[in-house]
Amino acid sequence: SLSDSLWGLDISSITGDNLCLGVEYDGVHLWVTGAADDPAADPNYLYKLDKDGSLLASYPQPSGNGWGWRDLCFDGAYLYAASGDSIEQIDTASGAPTGVKTSAHTSPCRGLAYDPAADCFYTANYSDDIRRVNRDGSLANSWSNSKNIFGLAWDATAPGGPWLWVFSQDGWPQIQASQFDPSSGIYTGVEFQCPAVDPANACAGGATFSTGLVPGRGVLLGLLQDATDRLVGYDIRPHNAPWLTLSKTAGSFIP
Repeated sequence: SLSDSLWGLDISSITGDNLCLGVEYDGVHLWVTGAADDPAADPNYLYKLDKDGSLLASYPQPSGNGWGWRDLCFDGAYLYAASGDSIEQIDTASGAPTGVKTSAHTSPCRGLAYDPAADCFYTANYSDDIRRVNRDGSLANSWSNSKNIFGLAWDATAPGGPWLWVFSQDGWPQIQASQFDPSSGIYTGVEFQCPAVDPANACAGGATFSTGLVPGRGVLLGLLQDATDRLVGYDIRPHNAPWLTLSKTAGSFIP
């Protein structure tokens, strides 16, 4: 049911990085950004893992970028990172930036999500507005925001949706996941708390949504900066559940 923890990884133990920031699942690989426990030092890293948590590669991020890349999203071909005040395109084969950058219209950009149907990005920075950004970098729309946002995730398959999930530093000392309606620009009221191991020092990170991470479920995957940084998959709803129809007078099914 909503907010049950269905999946998880101790991402700090796997990567050796105790300041992980962003996450994306591209259907095959997990991608995580990290500031190597010191946001003022180079290099920061981009980590590539399989869905079982095996570390496949570590790529150094460009130097001189402070905290480095934060939240991530994927458009089916390229990975994108919230990078300062920009959305930076990344080649998944090399883990390196392609040189293509798009204005995030907020600084620093913490939350990042991608809408494939409209081919546009959603960006957010803490309590600043939620913004919809076109592929060419023009600002399509913006909405006032009452949350302290660190991560965004696009949920395209939901009944009544699509929805934007907001991963935020709210409900202290816990982290919060909230459903946002991009058609009306308001929060729907559907939200839940994400318990921390070390609430006094916990902080929200990036987020992504997937119907392929856990079979039969739509899952919000959030990065929790905690006593040790964790990836936790929260149950949102069934996905492609097998429904059975019987007549009013007769029917049989396998026990």
